[in-house]
Amino acid sequence: MSDYINQQVDARAKAWEQAKELLDFAASEKRDLSAEENQTYDRIMADLDQRAATIDTIKAQAEREERAAEAMAGFEAQARPEVSVPSINDADLIRSLARGEIRSHSFEKRDVLKSSTGSPVPTAF
Repeated sequence: MSDYINQQVDARAKAWEQAKELLDFAASEKRDLSAEENQTYDRIMADLDQRAATIDTIKAQAEREERAAEAMAGFEAQARPEVSVPSINDADLIRSLARGEIRSHSFEKRDVLKSSTGSPVPTAF
């Protein structure tokens, strides 16, 4: 990106030198700019304005990208995907607990006597 900015700055400097040469030539002859020279000068000035706007836009975009990267740096640790543990069925889980392969597990607990239907069936069914 900085190479493009440098190219734009160099082209802007060349256009500025052309405009100065045009004005210096007219001043050396102690006259105003002719119609053709005036059109050329206006074209050069428009080119200078356009290049300056391009340079400002690119610099602003680079600053936004830098601020976004700084803001994202704090969230990278939080946004890492969780490592998924392969799910095993209840029978294999109880066997692993009995063998001592797994030290603990948090089982789901339901009160089967206090359901909304009046029967000892979980409400999710």
